[in-house]
Amino acid sequence: MYKESKKPFQLEQFKNPEKGYRGAPFWAWTGKPDKQVMTEQISEFKEMGFGGFFIHSRVGLDIEYLGKEFLDNVDFCREQAEKQDLNIYLYDEDKWPSGYGGGRVTEDLQYASSYLLLSPVKYESVHITRQAKGHTRLTDSGEITLLKTFCLTLKNGKLDSYRECKGDENLSQQNIYYYLYHIVSDCLNWFNGKQYANLLNAGTAHRFLEVTYDKYYKKEGEYFGNSIPAIFTDEPSIKRYETMENSLYPTEVGFPYSDDVESVYWKRYRESFLARTPELIFNCTGGRISEVRYRYFDICSELFSESFIGTVASWCRKMELLIPDIFRMKDLLLFKQKLVGTSCELWLIWIFPASISLQISMSISH
Repeated sequence: MYKESKKPFQLEQFKNPEKGYRGAPFWAWTGKPDKQVMTEQISEFKEMGFGGFFIHSRVGLDIEYLGKEFLDNVDFCREQAEKQDLNIYLYDEDKWPSGYGGGRVTEDLQYASSYLLLSPVKYESVHITRQAKGHTRLTDSGEITLLKTFCLTLKNGKLDSYRECKGDENLSQQNIYYYLYHIVSDCLNWFNGKQYANLLNAGTAHRFLEVTYDKYYKKEGEYFGNSIPAIFTDEPSIKRYETMENSLYPTEVGFPYSDDVESVYWKRYRESFLARTPELIFNCTGGRISEVRYRYFDICSELFSESFIGTVASWCRKMELLIPDIFRMKDLLLFKQKLVGTSCELWLIWIFPASISLQISMSISH
């Protein structure tokens, strides 16, 4: 797509760029596709000076996402785009964020979004309803399982010591019970009645490729790298890491997790991550810096960037596809870290960082 970038600068190319250098709007598909309407709108994109368009499945689409009719319409639009000398860009999800494959990925619950919760509350039920502060499309409610009980000794809101216990002891004033739970997120309408995916699970990316990218390849693979130069992935992310507002008044804190976190931690440091989770949410007394917190964030960043993003990017390189994404570019650095880990690792892997400045929502039906 950018082979010309290696050539000397040409003023005429700058004045009148070829299609690969022109803008490409998100073309939101809603309603039931009508070929006449789509043909007219593709012509309008050409008249407006765009170099192509992204097909973006949105709320209200009246056909099955990635079903036969959907893919037939993608193929039809690719033919019309070629007639207009436009590129067609694919989009890898039904709505967003990317990763759940329109609900097909999380039909297998091992790939469903889950997280850990450290709480001073002992929950007796098998389901918890909660919503942490901060905007997110993911839910914090779900099926809850108790993993461990800790007895913490706190001094002025800081962690002095802790140990695992049964939770039936008479505690002193400085001590408090904290319970470690594993929560599997509820299904949501936004994710087509399924859960979002756990992108810290090393197997999730392979399932996502199977139910999404492979379907596009079987239908349009011969055009990859030519009239279909790229596929957009939209803000894939992990469960947002929560923080405690004031440790003098201990509250519950949730943080992203998959069994791969515990597995990698054990192999690397020869100890259990789960057994040291209190150090994630409390600072230690005496100014001691907890290595657990650094190790945890490092492993989460690695699993997200290599196991998920790296797997998807590798597939796209093999198929000669660029894969733009914005990776929460509009967010502050701290908030970004809570959702995708260390951004720098992503830039080592990613093929085509991008930003969104225009989205066009036009009905593709009468």
